Amino acid sequence: MLIFEMRTLLFTLFLVNALCSFLLFVLYAQNRSRFAGIGYWGIDFLLRAAPLPLIILRGAIPTFLSIVVPNTMILGGALCSYAGICVFTGRRPRVGRNLLLIVAFAAFYTYLVETAAPTEARSLTFTSAWLLIALQSAAVAFRCQVGSAGKLVRRIGVVFAMLSAVNLLRIGKYLLAPTSLDYLAGDAFESIILLSYLLLSVLYTFSLTLAVNGRLAEEVANREALFSKAFNSAPYGLALTSFPDGTIVEANDRFLKLFGFSRSELVGRKATELGLWMRQEDREKVIAEVGENLSVSDRELRYRTRSGEERTSLFSAEALTI
Repeated sequence: MLIFEMRTLLFTLFLVNALCSFLLFVLYAQNRSRFAGIGYWGIDFLLRAAPLPLIILRGAIPTFLSIVVPNTMILGGALCSYAGICVFTGRRPRVGRNLLLIVAFAAFYTYLVETAAPTEARSLTFTSAWLLIALQSAAVAFRCQVGSAGKLVRRIGVVFAMLSAVNLLRIGKYLLAPTSLDYLAGDAFESIILLSYLLLSVLYTFSLTLAVNGRLAEEVANREALFSKAFNSAPYGLALTSFPDGTIVEANDRFLKLFGFSRSELVGRKATELGLWMRQEDREKVIAEVGENLSVSDRELRYRTRSGEERTSLFSAEALTI
């Protein structure tokens, strides 16, 4: 019964990791031109999910394929996750030494399997290697200084700190209370550890999504600030209006000065209500031309200021989709 339960948990973890991988690859496809590193996270979850069926088939396929290959792939995924966080936060990942760690792990783990070493020796080796990579990921995330999104990235560090704590707990169990049970025979402790990995996978995916969305929000805010600065510092009057009714959405300082209105008096009202057009037929011609050609350039028109003064100026307009 316990074997069935462990395999059920592993299959559930496989489904969760596969779904997380899919979601992160979708996130990568949507943002690959904006932010680097997201693809590594999708590969991480792919390398977490793919080996689990091999572990479930332990006993039905060669031992090397069901023990050494899956655990090495999971460590490879952990390295991808570390590299992704480094790239996403603008740091250079130290891949070389971690690749050596994984190669050394694979060689030593193969030796343990071939010599029929106790289960806890194999588990201790794997968990220790994973702990070393997880601690590096946590350190990179906690040191992130990527603008206001840094707080969101540091939440990823909290997830890795939790993962490190789970692995430390597992290591302590192996050292203080070793067991000779086969992994799939399992016990309550291993079931809890597996459930912890499952929950952390979900939490990790959620944290990564929040971090990407945080960077997106920051990027939009920066672009809005840049546009606002350029808009308001222009030496000529600019106004954003809805088409074709002419409701004023925004106006720059020069426009306010030219017409003598305050921003609160303009925004949300139509130009016709304010009496800005001297001749209604001029407005109708402009609306027709913008509707046909999407723009009007250097048209000499007369307008009326707030005080009633009549002035002549060059008028240009362009239709925009916002």
